[in-house]
Amino acid sequence: MFGLLINPQPQSDESLLGYLQRLAGANGLAGDELIKAFEQAEAGDIAVWFSRFEPPVSWSSVSEELRKPKTKALKVWSLRHKRYCACCLAESAYWKETWDLTLVTTCSLHGVQLQDRCPGCSVKINHGAMLANSCKSCGYLLTEQIVEIPAADSHSAWMTTALEARLSKNFKLGNSGLDALTYEQLHVLSSRLAVRSVRSESTKPLKVAGSGSLEVSRHLAQAAGQVLMNWPRAFRDLLSDLRDARSDGKDWKLTSAFGSIYRDIHHDLEAPCFDFVRSEFESYVKDAWQAPLSKRNRYLSEKTIQDHRWVSIEEAARLTGLLRSFVERLHDHGELESREIAHSSGRKLKVVDVALLRELSLRMQGSVNMRQAAKLRMRPAKSSTQPRKAKTWCALKFKWAPVLAF
Repeated sequence: MFGLLINPQPQSDESLLGYLQRLAGANGLAGDELIKAFEQAEAGDIAVWFSRFEPPVSWSSVSEELRKPKTKALKVWSLRHKRYCACCLAESAYWKETWDLTLVTTCSLHGVQLQDRCPGCSVKINHGAMLANSCKSCGYLLTEQIVEIPAADSHSAWMTTALEARLSKNFKLGNSGLDALTYEQLHVLSSRLAVRSVRSESTKPLKVAGSGSLEVSRHLAQAAGQVLMNWPRAFRDLLSDLRDARSDGKDWKLTSAFGSIYRDIHHDLEAPCFDFVRSEFESYVKDAWQAPLSKRNRYLSEKTIQDHRWVSIEEAARLTGLLRSFVERLHDHGELESREIAHSSGRKLKVVDVALLRELSLRMQGSVNMRQAAKLRMRPAKSSTQPRKAKTWCALKFKWAPVLAF
C-alpha cells in the first residue's frame, strides 16, 4: 500500500500506531506523514495490506477508529493520549496494542502504572515520541527512568489483565457471565459501571471530561475493577451505595432510587451478553427492595413482580384471601413488619411483608376464636358412659389450640 522498501513484520501484540511509526523510521520518513497516509487510504487497500501479514487482533478496530473516529463519550481506544511502560520499551523496543485501550492503565508484566509524561521534562508525550522512543521536547529516552514508578493497584491491574486476555489470539470466550464478554463488550460494561460509581449523582448521558487521558482513565479503571473483580457482591454494594446517595424519602420508584444505572442496565446494556447483569439486578431487587413494584414495569420479569414481598395492605389482603380489617389489626398489633412510603404528592402508603403474612395465615388455618371455643365446651358428648366422655374432652382439649383473640 505504501510502496516502501523496508517492511518489518509486526509483533503479535504491537500497536498499529506504534508499527506505523516504526515503519516510518525504518524507511527514513516522518511518522505523522505515514499515519496521515493510512487515514486517507481506501478500505480495500488497507485490507490488502493487512493480508500480507497476520496483524494483531486490535488492528481492525483501531484502523476504523483512526480513519473514522467515533463520537462516543467513552471510547474503547484512546489514540490521542499515548501511554507506555518504560520497562517494556527497554526490553522489547515496540509499543503494545493494549496501551491504546482506554481502561488499560497498568503493565501486567512489571506490575507498575503506565506513564504518559516524559520523566525528564514532564511534558505529555504524543505520537512523535513513538518514532524513536524519545521525548520530542527534550530528547529524553523513554526507556530510561530517573524516578520510581508507582506500583499498580489491584483493581486497575485486574482490569488490565481482563482486557489483555481478550486481545490474545488464544483466548476462548466462556459460556456465560463476564467470561463470555469480548474486550469491546467488557469495555462497555466497565465504563458504565465506572462512571456511575464515580458520579453517583449524575443523571446526564455517559460523559466524563478528558476520559481518554491517563489521569482520568486510572480512576475509571480502578472503579470498574473494584466492581467486576468481586462480582456480584461488589455490584450489589454499588447499587446500595447509589440508592443511599439518592435517598430523599421519596425513593420508592426504581428509576428515582437508582438513577441512570437503572437505564444503563435495562436499555443501554440490552444485548443478550449482558443478561447476567439484569439477572443480578433483579436478584438484588428481590432481596433488598422494600417498596412496591409497579405491575406495568416492562424491565422486570413477571415472576419478580409477582413474587415481590413488599405490597400495600390492600394488596396483601387480596393475595392471602384475608379480610383487610384483619390484616390492619395484625399490623396495628405489631405482628407484621411494615414500611411507610411517601409519594411526591405527599400521600403516604403503608406496605407490609406479604411473605410473613402468608406464614401467619398458614398457622391460623384450623384455629378458632373465643366464641367458637366456648361453643365447643358446651357441646354434649355422644355417649353417656363416663369413660367415653372423658376421652371426648381429652380430644377436644387438643383441638382448641391455637385460639385466636381477634
